[in-house]
Amino acid sequence: MQGNQEIYSPQFNLDLSLERSYKKTFLRDQFSSYPFHVCKPHYLDESPVGMATIYLQSSAGGIFAGDTLNARFNVGPGSQAHVTSQASTVVHAMKNSGAKTNILIRVGDQALFEYLPDPLILFPKANLAARLHLEIDQSSTVLLCDSYLTHDPYQSGGYFSQLANEITITDKHGSLLCLDRSVIGGPDFSRNEIGIMGTRRVIGSFYYINRSKDSNRVCELLNNALERCSDIYAGVSTLPNQIGAWVRIITTDATPLREAVDKMWRASRADITGCQPAASRK
Repeated sequence: MQGNQEIYSPQFNLDLSLERSYKKTFLRDQFSSYPFHVCKPHYLDESPVGMATIYLQSSAGGIFAGDTLNARFNVGPGSQAHVTSQASTVVHAMKNSGAKTNILIRVGDQALFEYLPDPLILFPKANLAARLHLEIDQSSTVLLCDSYLTHDPYQSGGYFSQLANEITITDKHGSLLCLDRSVIGGPDFSRNEIGIMGTRRVIGSFYYINRSKDSNRVCELLNNALERCSDIYAGVSTLPNQIGAWVRIITTDATPLREAVDKMWRASRADITGCQPAASRK
């Protein structure tokens, strides 16, 4: 884990520890500094009882040049939590430097953790390096979404400069289970070529991670959830080392992406707990 210690600074803008006690998940420890703000957990679901829903808020107007935002989530054994953002986050134009986001998530034994933020919005000349490291136990369950879209508010034909995106999944001993890494520049993204994005401007990934479940069955579950979704192009496959399944989606607009993610989330939650989740409140 020494390499990860170099990537993830000990100075966190956001540091949350979740623990379960008396059938309820609560924030055992929390620290937040600019630009993060965390309200108290909400309890919106009857199944599973005591599941904490946490909305991450920002006092900034997005992500700016020179930002380095470090966040850590320690999810204790048996904890159940749903974490999302207040809305999409804008990544602004950057002339002389880029920005970095580093997220570290550790999920303990028998815990269920859902990390489903809204998409990043990449403005022209945005330059972002986004890293997420997920550490799971043998019996952890994680639902994870990672998505972004491009937007040109001045309709000048501009695109982001570069997006370097990396998701790493390891076990609690640091052994690599899965790595998804990509680097793409705006000019390549916008060439309308088959094999890159075509005419589409929105891309997202959804992960259902559980080392004890049949990955092929999870693939079938996610495929079925997407059957009635329109205006998307999606591919579903198993993850390495039999840790679950994932979906990569591209589309022309954020609305079909949100619909697809919502359907996969609902199908996954029902598969895990036997009940549909409560409606997302935003």
